[in-house]
Amino acid sequence: MDIRTASAAEMLALWGENPDHPSPTARFNCENIGNHNATLYVWDRAGQIVGELYLFRSLSDPNFADGKNRAYLCAFRIRKDLRGRGLGTALLEHAAAQAGREGFTQLTVGVEYSEEANIRLYRRLGFTEFIKDCVFDPCSMDENMEPEPHTGFHLLMKRL
Repeated sequence: MDIRTASAAEMLALWGENPDHPSPTARFNCENIGNHNATLYVWDRAGQIVGELYLFRSLSDPNFADGKNRAYLCAFRIRKDLRGRGLGTALLEHAAAQAGREGFTQLTVGVEYSEEANIRLYRRLGFTEFIKDCVFDPCSMDENMEPEPHTGFHLLMKRL
């Protein structure tokens, strides 16, 4: 298995999106991957993607990513049958190292209030600074390409 970057077309296939009519969020991600504002990192297992994580360099809310010092990680997923093997930690550490090489000194991550296991994971990985509680997700778009309302999540930060 290898960690590598993936294309917007691979993201659409991974999400089961129609390339001709992607959802607003998929379109947002594709545009950001295309203009190098976002990078999709994946775990590739013999040509099959079994994990994904996005690094956004700049977003509409600079508390998430400001394009200079702070970057945002989102849509962090590992296939269920492969969880608990360190793949998620390795993927996150790979993305964090790349952000550091690009000059970022802070990483943020959003975690839903109810995801206690993920909150523990992020804290263990150094996301110990609370930034704010959020009710809009800057990476999830509505039909007008505006951030969608969310039930709520914590924005946490790690210093690199």
